[in-house]
Amino acid sequence: MCKHSVKHFTDSIFYSIEQIARYIEINGKEFFAKLTTEITPEEYRTIDVIMCNPDICQRDLAKLILRDRVRTGRILDSLEGKGLIHRFSDVRNKRLVKKMSLTELGQKYHTEVSQKLYPYLAEFYEKFTASQLDELKKLLGLLENAISSVTKVQA
Repeated sequence: MCKHSVKHFTDSIFYSIEQIARYIEINGKEFFAKLTTEITPEEYRTIDVIMCNPDICQRDLAKLILRDRVRTGRILDSLEGKGLIHRFSDVRNKRLVKKMSLTELGQKYHTEVSQKLYPYLAEFYEKFTASQLDELKKLLGLLENAISSVTKVQA
């Protein structure tokens, strides 16, 4: 195991990632403000997770979007109010669970936003080689696994 001497938190990779996350949040808000859509970045992320995990329950969704159940419920209330998702009850392991699916309108919004978002993100990806992006994704995955293994997320 290698040891790193970090004299200040601002010299750490955690600070760098925190700064990057803040930039991403600001950038995302600016991007979504320019769209002619009524969804927020948080709602889009939620729709995207539902799209990629069509059989997901609300509890698992909360874990993936790193929100507690109350906040997740509010996001889903908003999406349902906009007609983008449909919520229903299902049984898993003999227990009642809340699930959701995208409506046709929700799928349409996801497609429309994605078609605008991916070219926008490509501007950032173009600054790296494919191998650099692969290595970065791998390293971030390792860091995420290390942090998530010691972090309890309330869902």
